[in-house]
Amino acid sequence: MFQRILLLWPILFLAACRLPEPTSTPETQTGLDACACLQAHAADIANGADLARISAAIQACFTLDKAAGEDFDYAIVGVELARQAECLPFDFGRDLRNDTLIEVFYWCEDICPTYGKVEFRYKDTDADRCEAIGGAPQFSFFAKYIGCFPVRGE
Repeated sequence: MFQRILLLWPILFLAACRLPEPTSTPETQTGLDACACLQAHAADIANGADLARISAAIQACFTLDKAAGEDFDYAIVGVELARQAECLPFDFGRDLRNDTLIEVFYWCEDICPTYGKVEFRYKDTDADRCEAIGGAPQFSFFAKYIGCFPVRGE
């Protein structure tokens, strides 16, 4: 009997460690729904105040609410967000201040997909060009270049 338990413990351990499946609700969006939602908000950016519109669109289109009460589970929200983000990167619009495309993108590092994020940055912009166009180069905790982020300012 004891030998059977020893043989089964790896299977039981792996089953217990599996990420939970996201629960489907009527308000749950698929990746295509999320990008269709972004498309409805997409437009060029004329000034720094317009950048808040991109953040609002991301909030409206993706499952980002991490304060859903005591039943909240980061793993479920992370899996759902990663599923929704399958359509990313998405070209949101052009920053007219420096003629550079802005993309909405998904990234995750370290504990994925639990702590994944949907953010926006200048598309295809290395760190040197980033500073030249007035952006803010961002690096992850592990010193990996994430991208060039637009800054507010007129």
